[in-house]
Amino acid sequence: MRYMLLVMAATTMAITTTLYTNSTEAATGSKKVAVWYPGWGTAGISDYESVSGNIATVDEINPYWYALKADGSVASYEWAEDPKLLALARDNGKPMLPLISNEFDPGRVSKMLDAESSRKAHADELVSLVVNKGYAGLDVDYEMLYAEDRDKFSAFVEDLASQLHTEGKKLAVTVHPKTSEPGTWDGQKSQDYKRLGSAADELKIMIYDYHWNGSKAGPASPPGG
Repeated sequence: MRYMLLVMAATTMAITTTLYTNSTEAATGSKKVAVWYPGWGTAGISDYESVSGNIATVDEINPYWYALKADGSVASYEWAEDPKLLALARDNGKPMLPLISNEFDPGRVSKMLDAESSRKAHADELVSLVVNKGYAGLDVDYEMLYAEDRDKFSAFVEDLASQLHTEGKKLAVTVHPKTSEPGTWDGQKSQDYKRLGSAADELKIMIYDYHWNGSKAGPASPPGG
């Protein structure tokens, strides 16, 4: 596994994550900071203000800009490709790796993974997006997938990573937390840490949701991380 991301805290709507770039850095405590940036706004301090006010501590920005839709297309949200955020990243030398989600729908990912041709077509589209927009890479956040799609999802990530690396770009993959392989439920079982970590530049482990809608009140993540 080349990289590991651990969620540490939230600032307004932007989620700050700590990045260990290799096992030596993880052991010594050397860290980098990436930020998941929703961009759809909230009351009080804005997402942009939260990030810009702490830009000196940020090493990577992952704006929530794209989605794999049910018909297999890649769509951008209305707040995507924000020129102000792009300028902030450019002017401060911060790599931009936008996030693409499946909007928590495993079915649309399963459909894409079903055939080698559709997997390749989706990878090709994502690579073109990254290259044409001049991004440093991409953050793939496909969650709650079916366990039976484990090998196909790994193959897709391996192909996407290879294509992005050929273009000098990076790939991050967001994964469910687990303490053993293959995991205890579909979302965990669908993500092969060894294969994904060998292919991607970063794995982002979502160690939060200590509380949620329906639970007792409390923070998404404890103050200590």
